[in-house]
Amino acid sequence: MKTRQMAVALINNQQDEYLFLNKRNDHDFLAGFYVPIGGHIRPEELINVKQACLREVYEETGLEQKDLHDIKYKYLLVRHVDDEIRLQYVFTMSTSAIPTSSEEGDLYWLTSEQLLTRRVTPPVKAMVEHFERGGKETNDMFVGTLGTGGLMQWSTLIDC
Repeated sequence: MKTRQMAVALINNQQDEYLFLNKRNDHDFLAGFYVPIGGHIRPEELINVKQACLREVYEETGLEQKDLHDIKYKYLLVRHVDDEIRLQYVFTMSTSAIPTSSEEGDLYWLTSEQLLTRRVTPPVKAMVEHFERGGKETNDMFVGTLGTGGLMQWSTLIDC
């Protein structure tokens, strides 16, 4: 069994829209899907996934850390796909900057309603719904595991 670890940014703007990348149809991973900004974590970045996330944001949008505000580690999404465990470390953040184009696909600002009608993976769709239903109102961190029937189960990540 393999493990795929990704650092992801759920970026919103003042109009309550989220920045998503529509991956090119010829891309080797999630082709044609709308995905949050982010990507694979390099082995040397495992100790600091926030830096991996900021690197991915810059590579895919041209946005620098100075363009981003209120950066918070918010979600850990866990999913089992075929012979792979996928872990997504998700940071929420906001910006008023205009991102540049991406080599991996087209960038779109989408409302949560628009996003939920697009081709989005089940964990990301569940995360946006959770964030909209109250996740953004708290400083808590959450772990989401995709279970039977595609139902996302949420737990608050607590230091005991």
